[in-house]
Amino acid sequence: MRFICTALSLLFFSNLSAQHLSFITDFGNHSNPELFEFAAINDITTVNQELFLLDPVLGQIHLLEFNKDTVRRTGNIKIQAGRGPGELQNLSNLAVSEHYIAISDARNQKIVLLDRKGVLISEFVTRFRPTRLYLHNDRLLVSGFWPTVQGELIHVFNIQGELVRNFVPKPENWIQVAQTGNFERLLPAEDFLYVSYPSPMRIEKYDWSGRLAGSFNDPAKRGNIVNNGDLHLIETRIVDLAWKDHSILALVTHGDIYSIELFDTDLKHLKSVPAKPVNSDHISFLRMLGSDHVVIRQIEPVHHIQIYRLETN
Repeated sequence: MRFICTALSLLFFSNLSAQHLSFITDFGNHSNPELFEFAAINDITTVNQELFLLDPVLGQIHLLEFNKDTVRRTGNIKIQAGRGPGELQNLSNLAVSEHYIAISDARNQKIVLLDRKGVLISEFVTRFRPTRLYLHNDRLLVSGFWPTVQGELIHVFNIQGELVRNFVPKPENWIQVAQTGNFERLLPAEDFLYVSYPSPMRIEKYDWSGRLAGSFNDPAKRGNIVNNGDLHLIETRIVDLAWKDHSILALVTHGDIYSIELFDTDLKHLKSVPAKPVNSDHISFLRMLGSDHVVIRQIEPVHHIQIYRLETN
């Protein structure tokens, strides 16, 4: 708990002013297995004050709502297991917008699109293994696992599942992946989208036609650092991207040392804030809930979520 408040409190800024996190509540943190809320949480997405949690073990999307510092369950959407219309065998990734829900089955290279009530709109086979989904307006962005794609890594579909465009050439071989990294996160915006590469640290800015409009590059940094008297192996890697007050935030790990890198929308690096050694298993992704709350996933003692409020110093 202490490391979360330490590391995450450095994550969010407003006009370059530091903020801290105040713990509000958790949900699903029961040691009694008869009271558990989630069997597993593979993905989380938020829309305003609503939370959507993908549970591959129970085969459903948990629907939650955050109001007045309290989380309550509002329902669930059951996903039938199988190969028929609207059915999936492996629930891998989730994206939700004001009107749509997208779910991927990475192993079977299939995506289904539902309305917010869970009614099937379309489904299609990607012919590559989807790794992440993002809904932005009426576009569905799908990133592909590079050995399974034919040309590009990012694919843009319309709601009917028709391919609109693709871009970002795939690496040619494993050596190139080791040198350049395969991207891990997309951050859609109104006129652009941002692609992060884990190592070496790189963020690229594309317009929606697929034209590269800018980039930030930081060469791979490997070595040792002494922190609090302990020796740590350094390997720089981007973990996640997020929006806050029209700025881009990159959560970066240097081995088990974290830093928070703040960029403007043109990828000008504005600030770097070091953090203390943390357990990286606890921070695999972050989600904003409304304008001033953060949702994180915890995996111990069971899968559950924690919510923090952003407080200005």
